[in-house]
Amino acid sequence: MKRVICGLVAAIFAMPFFSCSSDNASPSEEAFFNINAGNQWVYKRYNYDDDIPGVYTFSGIIDSVKVLDVVTLDGLEFSRVKHSLTNENDANFHNIIYEYLRINANGELTGIRGEESPEATEAEFDITETSTAIYHPGNVDNYQYTYDAPIGTHLFYSAPQTSLTIDGNPFTVVPYIHQLTPISSIDGPVRKVEMDYEAQTGLVRTQCIAVFSGQGYEDRLVSYDLN
Repeated sequence: MKRVICGLVAAIFAMPFFSCSSDNASPSEEAFFNINAGNQWVYKRYNYDDDIPGVYTFSGIIDSVKVLDVVTLDGLEFSRVKHSLTNENDANFHNIIYEYLRINANGELTGIRGEESPEATEAEFDITETSTAIYHPGNVDNYQYTYDAPIGTHLFYSAPQTSLTIDGNPFTVVPYIHQLTPISSIDGPVRKVEMDYEAQTGLVRTQCIAVFSGQGYEDRLVSYDLN
């Protein structure tokens, strides 16, 4: 059975990571992620296989992302984000997904992803400062969290700032990595997912890989329009 780590990320990130801070996010932390209403990003999805290093094939899938507005849920403000996924190889392929993002008191990008409805309600979620999923810890290089699950140990950590070139365009990103080490009874290597954010630009690249097959995809930023 193929299982994609990215599918596990939402479930694991939904575990409450408790904050020691009660202050609001600083302006610099808000600017790092830049989830202001009206911002837009476009990503292309490339498929790859760990057994064939360095070979990426465009899947035809394009993810057009827009921050629609700001909504309040349980007293906390979230940026409502719309993903419109299309496929150049299939005219009938058109998926729309919503997410709700905010910067918490620690400067971490948190929220709710994978919603089919544009109207999330407070009744659907038990939302507090520390209850929503963490998607990136921000401009830090010492974040680490470990979680043991039935299929293995999940390690989440931030890496030092690094340079990244995508289709000839240079970026300076802070990587956030999700590493899965399978339990001994599962025959499989360590798998990693990586999300790379550039200050003020936003998400630049996402790498997701299946736990057992080694097949995965990479979403690459190809254009953006920011406020």
